[in-house]
Amino acid sequence: MRARVNALDFAPEKWRIRSGGINTQDGLPPSRFSEEVMAERGIDISNHLSSPINNGNLGQAALVLTMEKYHKSILRSRFPGLSNRIFMLSEMSGQEFPVDDPFGATLEDYRRTADVIERLIDAGMTRITELSILEFE
Repeated sequence: MRARVNALDFAPEKWRIRSGGINTQDGLPPSRFSEEVMAERGIDISNHLSSPINNGNLGQAALVLTMEKYHKSILRSRFPGLSNRIFMLSEMSGQEFPVDDPFGATLEDYRRTADVIERLIDAGMTRITELSILEFE
């Protein structure tokens, strides 16, 4: 997402792009395949560390994008006051389908997942920008 915002030159300094997990520990490094696939795309995530989602980091978000409907449901349930900001990434392009987590799968599975995410971000960037506009006001 950050690479796409920077490439569009849409006031990238005003965007706060974060990732978080529902069932993760704080401070875990990315998987080897995640690093490799992102490096293939010219993106260095070697310094990225996992971060669990909590009210503090979620409450600051104008938009929260999940990969799966289950994640969307959990977040809307845990944070009902933020429900109107939580969507699946696929919804940004007018679709509704899960993006499978390749954790524990093959390098090729990681590549396929990255391809899907890139396509969804590109197809949904107009909607993402519209829903994130609160960040700029």
